[in-house]
Amino acid sequence: MALMAMPIIVINLGGEMLYILDQRLRAQNIPPEKSVKVLHDVVRTMFSTKFIAEVIKPAPIYSNASTRQIFERLAHSSIMRLSESSMDKLYDLMTMGLKYQLLSCKKPNEILQVTINHLQSIRTCIIDPSVIDLVTSCEEQLNMHFKHLRIGDWSQLRQALIGFFHDRRIKVSLFLQEGIQSADGRICLPPACSSTSEHGTLGKAQEYTAGGAASDVYSLSLFEAPFTNQHPVSLGCNLYGKDRPRAQGRSARGSTPSSGNPTAARPGPPLEHALGGA
Repeated sequence: MALMAMPIIVINLGGEMLYILDQRLRAQNIPPEKSVKVLHDVVRTMFSTKFIAEVIKPAPIYSNASTRQIFERLAHSSIMRLSESSMDKLYDLMTMGLKYQLLSCKKPNEILQVTINHLQSIRTCIIDPSVIDLVTSCEEQLNMHFKHLRIGDWSQLRQALIGFFHDRRIKVSLFLQEGIQSADGRICLPPACSSTSEHGTLGKAQEYTAGGAASDVYSLSLFEAPFTNQHPVSLGCNLYGKDRPRAQGRSARGSTPSSGNPTAARPGPPLEHALGGA
């Protein structure tokens, strides 16, 4: 199943990149016509027929360094130019956002819906019908590509995806403030499930003798889950939207976003060729 992971990685990270770029363009008061051009150029390149055809082909999972290089080329397919430091920070945000969403899926097969949510959100940012058609075509191909997977296949695919993000624990100030992330960079998740007994009193334990007779009653301190969280948006949708609800969870203290220094690496030949690389 690891051979089917790259479409999920590339398309979802692409959605995260577009959310972040859109937010930054708005924050910097870039004229609307220039912002629209940047987003359209990136989406047109990312969802070009040639590139998506290569992405969907079964292939081993790329390293983070190679994947970052793909998105650097995608970002620079527009009039926008990012410094090395800015690209590092952009990729950090992209990967941590997607890691949170993958870990938050209650069922492995929800990963496909996360991907579809990214695609549907991207369409709302685009006005050119020809570019919208490219995104729609990608969604149709993904549905065809993954429709035959069983729950066990999705479970294996999820493990492969989590392995890709396993060592990435970049602190994101937004996630720290809302309790999505802990101070050591780990993603905070709510308990898998909770239940109470239909009989008896919470906080008390009844002891019985060997013969079955009730004996002493002991008081117990109740356990309080360290973190409970409601997702601020549907998984796969825009975490950086100005008017979205805040996550309802305990805040975690931590530092501002930091950036690592990944070893430079070029993307694998198929995807590089599809992007027009030399």
